[in-house]
Amino acid sequence: MRKVTTANLFIAIVMFSLIYANYQYYVVPSQFLQSVGAAQQTRKGDAARIAELYTFHIELGENSPGSAYIYLPRYEAIDEATAFRLFSSFGVTDNPQNVIETADMYFASNSNALMTIYKFERTVSYMRFFEPNTDGLNPIDTARAAEIAHEFAQERGLNIPHDELEIRSDGTSFEIVFINRLSNLKNYGFGTTLRIDRFGRILEFTYSDIAFDKLSSHKLISMQEASTLLPTDIDGHMHITSAELVYSFENSIIQPAYLFRGTCQHGREFRSFVLAAQF
Repeated sequence: MRKVTTANLFIAIVMFSLIYANYQYYVVPSQFLQSVGAAQQTRKGDAARIAELYTFHIELGENSPGSAYIYLPRYEAIDEATAFRLFSSFGVTDNPQNVIETADMYFASNSNALMTIYKFERTVSYMRFFEPNTDGLNPIDTARAAEIAHEFAQERGLNIPHDELEIRSDGTSFEIVFINRLSNLKNYGFGTTLRIDRFGRILEFTYSDIAFDKLSSHKLISMQEASTLLPTDIDGHMHITSAELVYSFENSIIQPAYLFRGTCQHGREFRSFVLAAQF
């Protein structure tokens, strides 16, 4: 593997017009949780404004569901051997000399794909390119998109839960989210997402293999209270059609949140997380 500075690798990635997120890890969780709690206690709902902006087509429970644990991601670096095996399994390169290594990531590419592995976040980001010509290709439906997602997860031999999928389509591609769970709640904190075009070709794949350490249990606000904390800086009126308690990655920890879904007056999908833990 070739070792380079992160700055040099960044220049190479910019050439492919990629921007990746940086994750932060706090070493002293007790101090950090105090600051998180102080920030979240300042949240105040605007019931009158919410009534103007939202119509709820669901029943909002007034009672809190009790309590839930919060979790801290455990960042353990991916080693060279594992990284090279991943590059090979995705067909990016079989030559270790083609892999560029920096202090916090591995990177490799070929004429059709590029792939970045973030060491400590244990996250794989893969992108594939295709010729614009689609002659002879047939569009697929949602059922076939789900089949492709299952096949992709099994063939790569990765630790991907693929029994539960969420599939969204904008008419040109499918975004498939592989659902994993913590304490039997859907965990959207570090997800695995596959994007395929309408002909079934893999375009992008993001995978996180993160373990979580349980920190502490916290009481939860009710769904009714959470509904008053929905964003008010939105465009148009929203129709909320579902809400559920899930996990979300916020303020560098995995914590419970209510996920509200619905549509706006123009049919666009609406989704918003409202943090649920009381600190």
